[in-house]
Amino acid sequence: MYIYVREDGFVSDEIRTHPDDKKFDPSLLVGFIKVPDTDFQVAGKMLYDAETGTYSPKPADAWEVRRDRDIILETEVDPIVLNPLRWGAMTAEEQQKWKDYRNALLDITEQAGFPENVTWPTKP
Repeated sequence: MYIYVREDGFVSDEIRTHPDDKKFDPSLLVGFIKVPDTDFQVAGKMLYDAETGTYSPKPADAWEVRRDRDIILETEVDPIVLNPLRWGAMTAEEQQKWKDYRNALLDITEQAGFPENVTWPTKP
């Protein structure tokens, strides 16, 4: 396997090759380094330490956590909360649980460990 490692250690690309591939020319991979194959995807998810040859998980970026939160809001919460028929069919207690859940999602950025250590609220 070949990986491209940025200056900050972030693995931005990976190329896996088959050992029997005679057409593959590694000299065309400018800036890539050969590393032992792994059983997991490293590009976009890992940092690589060239001195030790080890990987570590990339810390979460604030934008990634916000993106995940926004996807949950858009696909799971808002179709219920913003739909008058669904919302009107709920009891006051059920509505409050959804309000609390939505507010907890919006408040994720206020958590002490944000963005590396986020506690996701439980969906009602």
